[in-house]
Amino acid sequence: MTEDFKPDKDKIAKDRHEVLERMNEELATAEVPAEILVSEAVENGPEILTVDLYQLGAASDEVLGEFYFTPLATENDKVGYFNCVITLSEELEQAYLGKLYEAVAVLDFHLMLGSFGVSADGAFFSYKLTVPYALDMDKDTLFETVNIATGNAIAVCDQWTDMMLRISEGKGDVEDVKSAFGM
Repeated sequence: MTEDFKPDKDKIAKDRHEVLERMNEELATAEVPAEILVSEAVENGPEILTVDLYQLGAASDEVLGEFYFTPLATENDKVGYFNCVITLSEELEQAYLGKLYEAVAVLDFHLMLGSFGVSADGAFFSYKLTVPYALDMDKDTLFETVNIATGNAIAVCDQWTDMMLRISEGKGDVEDVKSAFGM
């Protein structure tokens, strides 16, 4: 990226929209339920590609993927961010949160990318991966970057969803995570 790069917000917004549209079209071709929404709760909120990831894990039928670009913060930004947020549960049992927190801490330490987490109110259990990218990246390269990030986020969740949901239901603990890493 050149030092004198100045972001063209309109071009960036157009490219981001077209990347999300292309992803949505590819998901439709694969018969994966998805749609692009705009958050009404946030003024000037980002477009969010929402995807029903019902195939994730063995017993998960309400897993929701949300994929979006963070809005630019300043007129001089040179880096943008693409976010993958996959919500695994919206109904955590408070009695098992301690075990889940402990298991998440160990798992996150060993993951190569992204992290699992629980919302501040203890209700939602999600995985999040945020990827930085140069704002002067061409649209095709941006699509490839976003596609790789999305695929990796889904792969990590697919690997760990069943175990982590069992722990969130009191049917496992941190020892399961340690055992998965050979500890």
